[in-house]
Amino acid sequence: EEDKKFLADLATNCETKKKEWEVRSATRSEELLALSETIKLLNDDDALELFKRTLPSPSLLQLQVSAKEVRQRALQVLRSSRRGRAAHDPRFGAVLLAIAGKKA
Repeated sequence: EEDKKFLADLATNCETKKKEWEVRSATRSEELLALSETIKLLNDDDALELFKRTLPSPSLLQLQVSAKEVRQRALQVLRSSRRGRAAHDPRFGAVLLAIAGKKA
């Protein structure tokens, strides 16, 4: 009796998984097609000309920040938010000590 019930459940579950897989496969195929079309569009010469007109000069600037500056900024933010529940959380204190370069 239990074996028959198990077999019926197994058949139902397999059918459900099969349908879910078909939906996922179809969705994935559609996504891959959309990505392919997007890449083709972006690689087109017309798109390049449009980008050149829109951004005539390098308008994106990359800034370099040293690890020390990042650490100091993180410490500043952590210390300023050390009120309320965070002040009593030992994990918060451990993170603060770790960033400050001190041992817990």
